[in-house]
Amino acid sequence: MYENSYGNVPISLVTAFLGYYILSDVAKLMHENTFLQWCGKNSIIIYVIHFSIVQGTRGILVRLLPLPMEILGWIVFVVAGLIVLAVGKICERHFMFAFGK
Repeated sequence: MYENSYGNVPISLVTAFLGYYILSDVAKLMHENTFLQWCGKNSIIIYVIHFSIVQGTRGILVRLLPLPMEILGWIVFVVAGLIVLAVGKICERHFMFAFGK
């Protein structure tokens, strides 16, 4: 965009439309994905609990595992993700009133 230089406009338009159609086809394939449907229905639960779980998991794993932060970050991501899913399932079954449902 520097000095109103947009490059090759026809190529940009073609790639934009191709990207749109590819994304719409991928979205159609994901329509029946039960995991994504569960995440969508319980997104408020995931939103409310994820920060505390990530912070707690990071605090515990930093003290337990003397690893570089690049590796430890991925471990925290996976462990916290699994904990969020488990706690989300428990909240969905027993504590929906706490989330306004």
